[in-house]
Amino acid sequence: MTEPDLPHAGDRLRRVADDFLALHHTLKGSKPVAGIPAFDPLSSPYATAQGLATTTLGLLLTASAHPLAHSSRAGHHAIEYLGHTLRLASTTATHLADAIALAAEYHRIDGQPDPATGRTLPRRPQRRDSLDTHLQAAARLLREGYLRATDAAEFLDAAQHHGRPPQSPDPERALATAPATTAPRLTSAQRGALRMISRGYARLYESANGKEFIETGTSTKITMATLGSLRGKGFVEQERDGSPLYVGRRLLLTPAGQQALDTATEITVSGPAPAPARASAVRSR
Repeated sequence: MTEPDLPHAGDRLRRVADDFLALHHTLKGSKPVAGIPAFDPLSSPYATAQGLATTTLGLLLTASAHPLAHSSRAGHHAIEYLGHTLRLASTTATHLADAIALAAEYHRIDGQPDPATGRTLPRRPQRRDSLDTHLQAAARLLREGYLRATDAAEFLDAAQHHGRPPQSPDPERALATAPATTAPRLTSAQRGALRMISRGYARLYESANGKEFIETGTSTKITMATLGSLRGKGFVEQERDGSPLYVGRRLLLTPAGQQALDTATEITVSGPAPAPARASAVRSR
């Protein structure tokens, strides 16, 4: 992989992350019964999970061959998080395969005895707790996969930035990010929202009834009121990729939002875990 390929790898990983989240929502609302009727609603998610694993493996092998994977801390973390993402996709596919196998146990042809039980009548499709357990486990893994794929994409961006030669400062950007005379006043909810957005987790969706909501893939919730407040301060904007809201649009920090988060971080010391590269509105322009 050459230097110009790194940002493309990050973008591909973000699409993979979006697919993780979309499949999570699909399985979360799925309640199939064991039997032939479950095959269609389970086979498509299984194929999608397999595709996610294959795509992630390809990105892992390609990225690991790049010098920045070995020469920068961000590159090292990108490889590690790609490995996590691959494991989550593969384990999800395993749970879905187990669910399909469980559903298949309820298929019998009239007149043909079951060699194990001697039954000659078809087994009726029915609800099985064990089937739901596999689907719930897969949904949890997919949600985590969304986070890990997003982390890997942010680390890849950071590794690519690490390999660039220093650039002359942009006067307009320097002005936009100049230290403020006073630190902006932020609530704990606003600080949490800025952190989620900076890590690339937050996406704005529109439900079937036209109601907007924000998905982070974590236990941290961002309300529309908090988003409206941050927008009013000029701290947040939507990704400009033209995608409809029902498939989600990533939320991004503006330069002013990044400055506000940096100021808040200086005041409240964050944990020791390495943070991925921050999502920047510059990427969508």
